[in-house]
Amino acid sequence: MSTPAEFKLNLEDTDYGHDLFANMDDKFEGQALRRAMKEKLFKEFQYIQGQAVYPLNAFLTKMLHGYQIDNVVYMIEGLKGGRTVE
Repeated sequence: MSTPAEFKLNLEDTDYGHDLFANMDDKFEGQALRRAMKEKLFKEFQYIQGQAVYPLNAFLTKMLHGYQIDNVVYMIEGLKGGRTVE
């Protein structure tokens, strides 16, 4: 089984590594990794969407609408359950 230090060592050379570990000491935060991965995925999706032509760009735009609706539903459910918006 890997230790957090080994995991950090493997991630430092990736697209996530520099930004993810710049403000961390020796501790590793899973939430920070999740956030960095989501941000990178969204940036890559936006790039593909920007390069696509019809009908692919229309399809990708429609995909985002579904995710936005899901995100609003998740936020409402979380607030009802006592969670913070973050």
